Amino acid sequence: MALLLLEGFEFSQTWNAANYGHNWAVFGGNGTTASGRNGRGKTTNNSTVDQTVSLGTPATVIVGLAYKFNTDATETMLLFKDAVAGTIHGSIKREASTGKIHAYRGTSTLLGSSASGVYLSGVWNYIEVKWTVDDTVGVVVVRVNGVEVLNLTSQDTKNSTNAYCACIGVSCDVSQHTFDDMYICDTSGSVNNDFLGDCKVVEVVPTGAGNYTQWTPSAGSNWQNVDDSNPNGDTDYNSDSTIGNKDTYDCAALGVTGTVYGIQHVAQMRKDDAGSRSVRLIERVSATDYNGSDIALSDSYVSYARLFETNPNTGVLWTVSGVDAAEPGQETRS
Repeated sequence: MALLLLEGFEFSQTWNAANYGHNWAVFGGNGTTASGRNGRGKTTNNSTVDQTVSLGTPATVIVGLAYKFNTDATETMLLFKDAVAGTIHGSIKREASTGKIHAYRGTSTLLGSSASGVYLSGVWNYIEVKWTVDDTVGVVVVRVNGVEVLNLTSQDTKNSTNAYCACIGVSCDVSQHTFDDMYICDTSGSVNNDFLGDCKVVEVVPTGAGNYTQWTPSAGSNWQNVDDSNPNGDTDYNSDSTIGNKDTYDCAALGVTGTVYGIQHVAQMRKDDAGSRSVRLIERVSATDYNGSDIALSDSYVSYARLFETNPNTGVLWTVSGVDAAEPGQETRS
């Protein structure tokens, strides 16, 4: 799989593991929800660093996100690390006085810089970075709004004994920024293995019942208890204790055109009694259920996700109509 992560920051709830733990391992303490480029976004400031969950061990990663500097200061934007709590291989910084983009090994050894004026404050820009970790043939390529502004080859981009990037940090040194519409890829597979360009992450929620309605709603219809853009805990919910029972949901249409690089099914779940409980996320596509791995639930609500970069029924990239027809849901496993 080449698409490792997608994030639209659509929950306007606390920036923590309960709401964003499916994509993020470390949360900047000042993180808040803000008006994003498309829908909601994430604002952070004052030396906070938000770090993704482990991405595996790819030698090359490609990250893209919409990024807006709300105040004009020199800032670290992105960190490329060998582990969530590991060593920083490199960083991307933006210089306020010139509008240049700088690439560093670690955080202080300059590898190269763009021309002046490529990145402005106070407006949304879409930045994409490809980082290849290597002692001698490392690569750093930076694009801003689809235009290549920096291309470095034959670099030492490896700052530890590990020749891979397992985590990306979104950083803010001293001022404030807002970001939105993020993706991360590696170079494996036959799709989504290079720059994807300026992307938009669209949120859709259930609008009706799907093929299965076997869980018990706390009130109303099943789909009405999971149609919240912001999960509301025990205010309303669906519950079940029978192994094999399923719920699936018909969701709102995407309402967009263009290429779909992947979809992500996100659900908040918990168990409400002693003992072990497990659930798996399912995606019903063309009358077939595609089952995820079993998830052992905790006593507190946790956010879980399942990422599909291709339609499991066709094996190729999703179409808009294919996404619109799919039904996400869950099945009781134990």
